[in-house]
Amino acid sequence: MQSKHFYRFPQKKWQKLFEAHSRTKIHQKRVKESKIIIEDALKKADKWQISFSGGKDSAALVALASEISKDFIVWSQKDDTDISFAKPYCEFFCTCVGVNIEFARAVSAIKNNPLADSHTSAGEDAQYFFDLAKEAEDKVDGVMMGLRIEESKARKFNYSKYTDAAYRLKSGKWRCNPLMRWKGEDVFAFLISRGLPILDVYQRIELWEPPDPRKIRYDSIMPGNFAHDGRLAWLFHHYPDEYARLHRLHHEIGAYK
Repeated sequence: MQSKHFYRFPQKKWQKLFEAHSRTKIHQKRVKESKIIIEDALKKADKWQISFSGGKDSAALVALASEISKDFIVWSQKDDTDISFAKPYCEFFCTCVGVNIEFARAVSAIKNNPLADSHTSAGEDAQYFFDLAKEAEDKVDGVMMGLRIEESKARKFNYSKYTDAAYRLKSGKWRCNPLMRWKGEDVFAFLISRGLPILDVYQRIELWEPPDPRKIRYDSIMPGNFAHDGRLAWLFHHYPDEYARLHRLHHEIGAYK
């Protein structure tokens, strides 16, 4: 069932921009090239998994891959410290594009230190999630991810290290990043051109001014990240029910006071 938090960019400014970009030759060229990458990857290995966070990039990858094959295993990690409508969104999105999705077992993501930045340490559960991901990966021949070199220096380095979008690890498993050369406008243009739902966090991370959705990374705005810096203000302002739920979840240690 569709949630009020899954929408198609009602703000005319961004909708017009992305709709216009979807008709450009450069966008259509990138889509075509990425489809070729996926088709080539399917020839290299039989069973592929797509990692789906619910963010814009992995959503675009799931949708793009579904236009080529419905046999991908779409896999997602969701827990009780994520926004509550993230998992329903992933389920709804996969229904829209006609693929099945599997979820990791739900746990509290950061038991020992809910204020820890997930990019540095998340205590015991960091290893737990790593083990879950490895367990899921062991069932397939390769993993596709919606990583783009535009978003970090590390990704640019990794792309220079692996000249092909699809490459094989020492373990024999494959990795594939079909969207590596896409820009943020390509991601939204693709989703909007297909009429697909998008999480509304991409318009609500800032308090007063509508942000540039191309610059928002879903994995860096989750409750708990940078909490010491006041980064939960957006959550309190835009999603008071979510704030209250997460406050109750961690009330014993005062995580969200």
